[in-house]
Amino acid sequence: MALRIAALYLISTLLLLLALGAGLYLSTERTLIDARRADLQAEAAADAAFLHSAAPGEDDLRTLASVLASVLPAGGGGPRSLRVFSANGTLLAALPPDAAGRGRPSRATRDLLPPGLLAVTQGTVDEPGLIYAAQAITGTTRAGGNGTVGVIEAAGLRADIDRILERLRRGFTLAAALAGLLAAAMGGVLARSVARPVRRLEAVATAIAGGDLTRRATGLPRNEIGALGDSFNAMAARLAAGLAESRAEQARLAALLASLVDGVLACDAAGALTLENPAAREMLGVAHAAPPAAVAAAAAAAGIGALWARAMGTVGGGHPGPVEEEITAAGRALLVVAAPLGATGGAVCVLRDITRLRELEQGRTAVFRRLGHELRTPLTALRTVLANLSDTATPAAAGPLATAEAEAERLSRLVDEILAVGQGRATAPLAVRPTDLATLVAGVCALFVGRAGRLGVALAGPDAAGAAVIVRGDPDRLRQVLVNLLDNALRHTPPGGQIRISVAVTDGHAVLQVADTGEGMDAATGRWAFAPYYQGSGPAGDAPAPPAGPTRVGGLGLAIVREIVTAHGGTVGLDSTLGMGTTVTVQLPLATAPSPP
Repeated sequence: MALRIAALYLISTLLLLLALGAGLYLSTERTLIDARRADLQAEAAADAAFLHSAAPGEDDLRTLASVLASVLPAGGGGPRSLRVFSANGTLLAALPPDAAGRGRPSRATRDLLPPGLLAVTQGTVDEPGLIYAAQAITGTTRAGGNGTVGVIEAAGLRADIDRILERLRRGFTLAAALAGLLAAAMGGVLARSVARPVRRLEAVATAIAGGDLTRRATGLPRNEIGALGDSFNAMAARLAAGLAESRAEQARLAALLASLVDGVLACDAAGALTLENPAAREMLGVAHAAPPAAVAAAAAAAGIGALWARAMGTVGGGHPGPVEEEITAAGRALLVVAAPLGATGGAVCVLRDITRLRELEQGRTAVFRRLGHELRTPLTALRTVLANLSDTATPAAAGPLATAEAEAERLSRLVDEILAVGQGRATAPLAVRPTDLATLVAGVCALFVGRAGRLGVALAGPDAAGAAVIVRGDPDRLRQVLVNLLDNALRHTPPGGQIRISVAVTDGHAVLQVADTGEGMDAATGRWAFAPYYQGSGPAGDAPAPPAGPTRVGGLGLAIVREIVTAHGGTVGLDSTLGMGTTVTVQLPLATAPSPP
C-alpha cells in the first residue's frame, strides 16, 4: 500500500510539473515571438510610409522599388530581411538580395494583397526559422483611385528565441527531475504515515472477522484515519454487546427448551433438522450423548419428516398449515403437532407423550366393560323375575308389576347409555315423537313420592289433569332428565325441605323447573355443575377445581341432562344460592300449541 501511495504521489507531482512547464514554455515562446513580430511590424510600417512618400503611385513603385529599397529607413540586413511586392504579389525588390528566396510572398503578405488573378493563384512560402510581418503600401492605383499599391514584408530570424527556449527546456527538465526526487521522498514519508494506521485498522478488522471482538484500534493519528478508527472501535463494541446479548438469549432459549417436558424438533425448508431438545431425544429413544444425526434418523423413522413436509405444504399439492397426528416411537405413544415457520421456511413440531393417557383410557374402557357386565347381569335377572311374576300376578298386582317391568327395561337402556358416555361412544339416536311433557312429569313425580316421604322431603308436582304441554322428544330420554334432576334434588335436600316441579309454556317453549330448598352451591361451583365426573364439595367448603380427567371421582347426572336437552334442541340452566337451594330450568321447543284447560 505504501508503494502505491508513493507512486501515485510521484505521478501526480510529475503530471502537475509537466502541465506547469508546458504552459510556461508555450507562454514564453508566444511572448518572444509576439515581441519579435511587433518589432518587425514597426519596421515594416516605417518602410511603407517611406515608400508611399517616395513612390505615390503603383507604376512609380514598380519602377523605383529596386532603387528605393536600398535606402529604406529599416535598411535590411543582419538578422532581418525586407521584400517589396506589387499589388498582384510580384516580388519587386529584396534586401539583402539573397532574401528573394523563391519569390513567393509569406502568409502575412498574402493576407494584405488586394484580390487579383495572380495574387489568388500564387502560393505562399514561410521559410523555417523566420518570423514575418507585413505592411500595405498605399497610393494611387492604375485605375486612378487610392488603395493598396504594394506590400512591404519584414522577416527576422528566430534563432536567438530558439536558444532561449532551449535553455528554458533544459531548466524545466532539471527542475522536473529534482522535483520528482523530492516528490518521491515526500511520497514515501506520506505513504508510510498513511499506510501504517491503515495496516493497524486492517489487522484489527481481520481479528474481529476471526471472532476476537476484544481487539481495538489504538495509536492512530488524530485525523480522518483516527476518526475512522474511533468509529471502528465503537462498531466493534456494539458488535460485542450484540453478540453477548445474542448468546445470552440463546442460552435462555436452550435452558427453556431443556426444561420443557414436551419434545421440540425444528427443520429448515429442506427438511434438515435444525433444533431439538432433551425431551425430544428421550421420547424418540435417542441417547443424550448421540449426535444430531441420530435424532434426525429417529425422527425420520417415526414419520416426523412426513409431518414436516405436510405442514410446509411441500407434498400432495397441499397448503401450509398445522398438522396433528399420533405416532409410536421407542414404545411410546406420542401426539405430534407440526406447524410451518412462515417466511423463514421450515417447520417446527411439538411431541407430547400420551402413553400414560392411552393406558388410562384402556383401563377405563376395561372398567366400563366390566361395570357394564356387572350391571346388566342383575338387571337381566330382575327383568326375568318381574316377567315371571307378571305371568302369575293377580289383577291388583298386575299394574305395579307392569310399571316395575317398564322401569327395569328403561333402567337397562339408561345403563347402556351411561356406559356409552363413559366410554366415549355415541349413544343411540333419539326416538322422537309428540310427547305430553306435563303427563310425563306427573308420572315421574308419582314414582318419587314414596322416596321423598321416607326422606322427610315434601315433593310437589304438576296436576296430572292439567293442560297438556306437547313437545317433540324421546319420552325415555326426557323421563331420564327428570329422574336425574329429582334424584339430585333429593340427595341435596335435608329433611323438612321442599322440592317443587312445574311445567309451563313461555315464548313458544315448554319450561320445566325443578326447585329445591336444599344445600345450594356458590357461583364457582355452579359453573362446573354440568361437567362430567364432577361433584361440588358441599356447603362447608370452597368449590374445587374442574375435573382433570377420568381419574377424578364425580357424577354424570347433570352432564347427561345437558346432553339430552341439547340433543332435543333445548337449553338447561342452573340458579343456585349457597344454603338456600337450587333451581334447574329446562327449555324445550313446543311441537304444537298447548291445549286449553
